[in-house]
Order: sequence, then structure tokens, then C-alpha cells
Amino acid sequence: MKNLTQLFLQSGTYETNLEAAFLQRTRDFFRQQSETKLESLGVPDYIAFSMATIQIESQFAYSYLEE
Repeated sequence: MKNLTQLFLQSGTYETNLEAAFLQRTRDFFRQQSETKLESLGVPDYIAFSMATIQIESQFAYSYLEE
């Protein structure tokens, strides 16, 4: 998966064909997650959830994009 991701990025295919759809689906996913968590968690727990999610996603992205 990492090699495929790098191939898309290096060839420009990602930006021209995939980026807009990927970003929209990502926004939709995290918006839905946020709304669900806001309904069930208090503010401190929601902030903790948000921080953990950002950390996990950062590590995930780094593992696919590192040289």
C-alpha cells in the first residue's frame, strides 16, 4: 500500500484524479464521527477523543508518506 501511495503521489495521479474525492470522503467521515461523539461524550472526553484521533491519523499518514 505504501509503494502504491508513493507511486500515485510521484506520478501526479493522486492530485489530478484522486485528491478531491479523497478529501471529500475524509471530511464526510470525520464530520459523521464528530457528530456521533458529540452526542455521547462530554467536552473533556470529546477533546481526548479528538486528540487521540489526530495522533492516530498522523501516525498513519506518516507511515505511508515517509521516504
